[in-house]
Amino acid sequence: MPGLDKCPELEMLQQFSLGQLSQADSWPLHRHLIRCKLCSQTVNELKEAARLITSASVLADVHPLDPSALVPTIAAIPVSAGVVHTQAPVAASPSPPSTSLETPRGLQESLRPAQLPGELGRLADYRILSLLGTGGMGVVFKAHDIMLDRMVALKVMKPDQITDDIARQRFMAEGRSVASVQHDHVITIYQVGEDNGLPFMAMQFLEGETLDRRIKRQVKLPVPDICRIGREVALGLQAAHDHGLIHRDIKPGNIWLEADTGRAKILDFGLVRSAGDQYQHLTRTGFVMGTPGYMSPEQARGTKVDARSDLFSLGAVLYEMCTGREPFMGTDMMATLMALAMESPPPIRLLNPQIPPALAELVTWLLAKSASDRPRSARVVADSLAKVTGKPAPGPVVTASLSPPSFSKAALNGTISESAPPIRAGASPIWVAGLAVLLFILIAIFLVPSFSVAPNNTIRDKANQEAGASARK
Repeated sequence: MPGLDKCPELEMLQQFSLGQLSQADSWPLHRHLIRCKLCSQTVNELKEAARLITSASVLADVHPLDPSALVPTIAAIPVSAGVVHTQAPVAASPSPPSTSLETPRGLQESLRPAQLPGELGRLADYRILSLLGTGGMGVVFKAHDIMLDRMVALKVMKPDQITDDIARQRFMAEGRSVASVQHDHVITIYQVGEDNGLPFMAMQFLEGETLDRRIKRQVKLPVPDICRIGREVALGLQAAHDHGLIHRDIKPGNIWLEADTGRAKILDFGLVRSAGDQYQHLTRTGFVMGTPGYMSPEQARGTKVDARSDLFSLGAVLYEMCTGREPFMGTDMMATLMALAMESPPPIRLLNPQIPPALAELVTWLLAKSASDRPRSARVVADSLAKVTGKPAPGPVVTASLSPPSFSKAALNGTISESAPPIRAGASPIWVAGLAVLLFILIAIFLVPSFSVAPNNTIRDKANQEAGASARK
């Protein structure tokens, strides 16, 4: 059957990518795709979008390749605290303290009775003093450790989640996982336990604010702060990765900045998974875990992830600190996921010329779509950030190309240099050619006269003279 004479309409490419064309119609299009690079690229992008939609949509009793069913399905997806889910809310980072917060229904009754004024109740050896924040799975209280006489942040599982075995196991796994990581840039877990039927974990109580609040207040952070915070988060991630743990929800809301030192600490390991877990991307059928604007493309697709997924998220955080905006933005969740899968964010130095080129290149490296194109470890990121200076980048911002820079294999296996090698003066091909022409002209001026040929009349005169001399003889 002959192929197509011209590029088909987008609708036909969409049907082909979804497998809805008949065999008779697919064969000519297939032959066309072999010859047409543009149409082939479009089909690949459409297939990627279909996989992304499938991962982020509720597909119960609906065939994933039925586009008519995807539209109402996507519209029905609930969003809680910016976390993608398909059946039930997942853990979200605690909100800042607020007088308007109320204890979730049923939790107050589940606490043991208060014994002193100012208490909301008691749980194990902790006096519950006030509510700090609430998320999908649990709530966080400010509490007093009676035995050790210190303030703690007490995270308690919601009563309506306790009957969910998967949620309960995930909550307890978070505490045990983080407790195994002892690092200056990871929040400390003091105790994981259960009292009166309520699972809880006692954590380090921190004064300060989240990085999210800092960005909202300052928009674009100073370069030294960006490098310091990014490096400290990278070191904390390396510690978690050394224990075989993947955070899977690195974002400004899960990074705490201490009030006295400004030191960064990673919070909320509610989505943590072991790197060896074959089914780490799901907690139950249909779940895609993470926050849309910060999750890696492989995490958004629901495929297996490794430590480099956290590095992509760290790159998104660095981008936001540099520019004051998320790298991947959309009008809704699906638009954000589409941008995450197929678009490159605007160049950092186009939005903030004060960012050094080395820092901008590092962020672009971290935001590579393929995990194999990112740095091999968080340690490499930390070392690279340590070498970036806080001086404004000299020279104009280059905007001719919006494509990310390419990185050599040497760069992929080490740190990024602060600047490109300097260009030697006088190395321009135009100047070289000009000097060669000038030299040739000078040679012609000074050397040609010594080799000039006598005019014709001189030759004839010489012949006449020789003839006259013979006659006289």
